[in-house]
Amino acid sequence: MDYKHEDYGRDVTITLKSSAPGYRDAYGVWHDGRKPEYVATGRKLSSRQSEFFKAGAAGLAATCSVIIAASEYDGETEAVVDGVPMTVYRTFDMGDEIQLYLAERKGS
Repeated sequence: MDYKHEDYGRDVTITLKSSAPGYRDAYGVWHDGRKPEYVATGRKLSSRQSEFFKAGAAGLAATCSVIIAASEYDGETEAVVDGVPMTVYRTFDMGDEIQLYLAERKGS
């Protein structure tokens, strides 16, 4: 998907998914299977040129980043933004917020 410049800096809904085979709930109880999807609201930003190089070194194509409340992120590795499946390839902790760096996923 080609993003237009005006798409950036706007509020977006991001669906976070985990690819882990199990998870602990809020009470510390282990559950087999994937953690349920979580929907958060964040601010979408464009990727800087340096991010294209970092993602490219990992075989990914950097698309954008999304800033969400740090309390809403629990290590999920998959996301969907604007209907596009993406991989969280890097994060940046900003205190109360966290910046998720995303690359568009190819294939299934």
